[in-house]
Amino acid sequence: MKLQEWEMKFLSKIHDLRHVEAGWLKKFVYNSAAMSYVLLTASSFISAMAFGACILLKIPLESGKRLAALATFRILQSPIYKLL
Repeated sequence: MKLQEWEMKFLSKIHDLRHVEAGWLKKFVYNSAAMSYVLLTASSFISAMAFGACILLKIPLESGKRLAALATFRILQSPIYKLL
């Protein structure tokens, strides 16, 4: 099948638009992956920072305080996971 001259120009424009669209899709996928990573690791990071601050401030961590803090962090995890 022989292509006419205008068809080649049209095909070139479509190819350029597809290239632009692929760039946008790549950015979207990378941003989605980064946001998922941040949301999934946020609760672990926050709990580690809280316990680290208690250690640096020399606050005694009895088992009751640790379990209460872990339960609180677990309760806060659920709304974060619902954002995904």
